[in-house]
Amino acid sequence: MGATQLKDYTLTMYFQQAWRDKRLSYSEIPLNLTLDNRVADQLWVPDTYFLNDKKSFVHGVTVKNRMIRLHPDGTVLYGLR
Repeated sequence: MGATQLKDYTLTMYFQQAWRDKRLSYSEIPLNLTLDNRVADQLWVPDTYFLNDKKSFVHGVTVKNRMIRLHPDGTVLYGLR
């Protein structure tokens, strides 16, 4: 085997997570709610990290690129670019 070559890569992605928070469940309406991106500052959001990452950053724009969808059972769908 020859010498190991180490390579660095750059990746742009849309990252989406889902979790259930029973405190956010509701039954008044049977619809999923798409929430304003400013609501994310009021919600608990997982502190996700990427193992062996050298450098990470959130895409810098004037308005944060976040999407929050809330389901009646308290499931939160959170998307970030």
